[in-house]
Amino acid sequence: MKSYLTGLLFLLALASCTSKNEGKVKTTTDFDLEVAGMLSGNDAIVGDSVSIAKKWAGVVMNKLAIKDTVVFTNFRIVKTKTIDLSHQDIYIMIASAAKGNIKVGTTLHLEKDKFYFDVEDISGRKRSRIIICKGSCEEEGCLPQVIISDNDKHLVCSSCADCEKTTSQVY
Repeated sequence: MKSYLTGLLFLLALASCTSKNEGKVKTTTDFDLEVAGMLSGNDAIVGDSVSIAKKWAGVVMNKLAIKDTVVFTNFRIVKTKTIDLSHQDIYIMIASAAKGNIKVGTTLHLEKDKFYFDVEDISGRKRSRIIICKGSCEEEGCLPQVIISDNDKHLVCSSCADCEKTTSQVY
């Protein structure tokens, strides 16, 4: 009986240590420090698209209630203009899903020939906003775009009727 109680106390002590540590675990991935790509001359080169695809796929599957695995292809960094009156230059990373007319995008900033994800501090965590554009617009495509309002970047989708917009965050 004594060895049974000793074993039970040992298991309880082990379990209490484990649960205490869970609250203190810190993520080692700082999305704001992750290099999204590089600028080589006039060419924008995407960084680790496999890592980005994993993060984005989980968000897209959850937000759009897709049961099949979402596979992203054609990652690219595009220099474009905002669609507001300022027409500022902006960099966007865009990827296409292999199925379903889905495109996902996020804004980037360039520092010394390296692209970084634009991030915000939301609920104490660094998060990057993404936009999910789903649809098949004939002329311009159902694509992520950016509007600047009050010095904030807002992700939107093309304005055609068949383009659905869903926003989320990645961290």
